[in-house]
Amino acid sequence: MQYKTMGRTAVALAVGLSVLLTGCSAQATPDEAAEAATTSPEPSPSETAPAGPSLPGGEIVRSPKGEYLQSTITADDPILKYDPSKTPGNLEEYLTPEQLQKGQEFALRYIVEEMIDSPLNNNPDADVDDWWNEHKRLFDPGLHESFRDGITDENGPVLRNPWQADIESFAYDYVYSSTETRFSNLNLNVKDLYFTEKGVLVVNTDFDVTAKVRIPDGIGYETLYVDATLGLIPSDLNESGWAISYYKWDPTNAELPEQAENELRQKESAEG
Repeated sequence: MQYKTMGRTAVALAVGLSVLLTGCSAQATPDEAAEAATTSPEPSPSETAPAGPSLPGGEIVRSPKGEYLQSTITADDPILKYDPSKTPGNLEEYLTPEQLQKGQEFALRYIVEEMIDSPLNNNPDADVDDWWNEHKRLFDPGLHESFRDGITDENGPVLRNPWQADIESFAYDYVYSSTETRFSNLNLNVKDLYFTEKGVLVVNTDFDVTAKVRIPDGIGYETLYVDATLGLIPSDLNESGWAISYYKWDPTNAELPEQAENELRQKESAEG
């Protein structure tokens, strides 16, 4: 996987972060979702430049590196609203608008609150079992073993950024605060929704998200650019009526603080 700065020098990180849950390959792929998209996304409050010190915050989360306010999406954010123009064909022949609305909201909240901002991210010593026991109801019970093993292997349904450990000259940590989130900006886009022959609702998205990180001369910013897809099946385990049965996320680019970028480039050169 290549990470490259946007408009700056390329940085290659051998991190293999493109993940696809094995056993679900018969379901529709992100390429099919992209081909089915018919409209451009409309702006929403989640698609703005940084306007403050952090994203909207939800619950206070405890982690080995400190407490932090977990990122979330406000209830009135238009990005949560189901848009029929984002669905190919007549999806409402199979699902009601209410089901589609709940499925989209469930997927987007999972991406922001857990895929991006779980306590497992930036915390290699976090207790994976604690997180899994609290959140396994969000996943297809028939695939629990695969999902749980994926988290341990750092190829699971949450972002962990294992390459951060390769920055050895200083502690590359997010900024932890119980009054602010670890992220300062998020651009989230729903590309489309579609329903597979196997009865899976696929929510296809892309986003970029910026984290605040501590660097030797103060605070820096790490921005990740990610394509993310979730496949959902009906479930009575969650209020939304959905559970995750399929996922794929692919961080395609990253902008890093200069000190971190230089060290990773030097490490790659020495190994190369």
